[in-house]
Amino acid sequence: MTKIKVRLLIWILMLVILFGLLNHDWNTFDDIEGMTKRSATLIEQRKSESLNYTTNEKAIFFQSQIYNEFMKPPYHLVSKSSSNYIFDAQTTAHYLSSLAFKCASQSNNTELETEILAIIDDLMKLDEANGYDGYIPKLVIIDNDSLKVIDDDSHANLFSQVLSSYLLIYTLCDDKYIKSKVADHTTLIADYFLSNDMLLRNSTGVIVEHSDLRPKTITIQKGRSLQGLMVLESALITLPSSNMDGNIIFKDKLLGKKYEFIKAGYYNDIKNLNLRIGQFIWPTHSSSWLYMIQLHSLSVAGAGEVYENAFQKLYAVLKKEKNPLFDIMYMDVLEIEDQEIIKNARIRLKEFPTDRREIEIVNSGRTDIKTPFFRRYIKGKQVEESVSPLPIYERPQDGNEWKRNQFRIDGNIGKSGGYNSPSTDFLQLYWAVQAVKERINLRNTT
Repeated sequence: MTKIKVRLLIWILMLVILFGLLNHDWNTFDDIEGMTKRSATLIEQRKSESLNYTTNEKAIFFQSQIYNEFMKPPYHLVSKSSSNYIFDAQTTAHYLSSLAFKCASQSNNTELETEILAIIDDLMKLDEANGYDGYIPKLVIIDNDSLKVIDDDSHANLFSQVLSSYLLIYTLCDDKYIKSKVADHTTLIADYFLSNDMLLRNSTGVIVEHSDLRPKTITIQKGRSLQGLMVLESALITLPSSNMDGNIIFKDKLLGKKYEFIKAGYYNDIKNLNLRIGQFIWPTHSSSWLYMIQLHSLSVAGAGEVYENAFQKLYAVLKKEKNPLFDIMYMDVLEIEDQEIIKNARIRLKEFPTDRREIEIVNSGRTDIKTPFFRRYIKGKQVEESVSPLPIYERPQDGNEWKRNQFRIDGNIGKSGGYNSPSTDFLQLYWAVQAVKERINLRNTT
């Protein structure tokens, strides 16, 4: 390494440290003792309820809760918060992913297939709410039995999550009609991106920020390279294999854009999605989660060895994060059965409380929790963590668990329970454990 490169690296590290100090949450709570005591009462309640249910009973409970509190007839979209009935494609995609795993573990379940079809149809109606063109709006409400857009500014992350769930459904469900519906909407989404030069534009034509997937704009944001490939590969995998002129022409467009991406270095970009230098980590846990679900769905769908290798490389870095969903995905991609991974996943499922409300949890005042001597900087911000992950019922509940830092100890400061998660995260891991075991056993017997 040249002296110039060494000096540049030192300057970058110094800037990161300075940025972290400026953005550091020192947890200087005014009433740390009182906050910790109140948290202990809530934690004990959540521990009791989590251990009083079997994981099977929780699956039934959370499934019923989604139907009763997070869906509103006649639609099968899932709301991010209970009973406010503001629907988004991302939360619905999380639920659809859990059903994909369920589909893999329960063959010939017509009731399940009917539900999956209804969700796909409603995601297409969500698209139709601002013109059926492949651009999915961010948020909608139900107004006189119709979907009304209340936030039209979407994001590339939304499409990555929808396409990941579609690929899982396409791969893990055998029903041909389900596959055809997935192919129809995936093709429309890909056509939208191709027609708009891999940009997102809302219904007024304004370019959506942070969603530019074009080669010439991809530099530090290597995750966008994966998102661009996700759009193309999803369409190539699901596109009907018939020799119809329209399919052939569209396939040529997809392959042409894919070649352009590869030439621009996208394959190299997805090999380096997580930057770690000592205690400094880039990007956030939620971004790493997004990369993992895309690489997993691409790998199991047979998109190519390049994605399997990228998944393994990313998992090698993220393994220490102790995320059970990542571990199960690793089993699935490598087609191996690891009893320790399965055991740990079941322990985490057992720890899920049925109360998923966002309520303040402060554990940093506890003397029984070991914290690392050197704190980590995650995207420039220093965070308070435990040496080992706390049980889930002791952690602050703030949405999808698998997108969060598994070592967090404090959170939801000042909040008193206004938001309740639909627990699609529990259902996803619950059904993934069963599906991956079933898939591995099937591969071994055949």
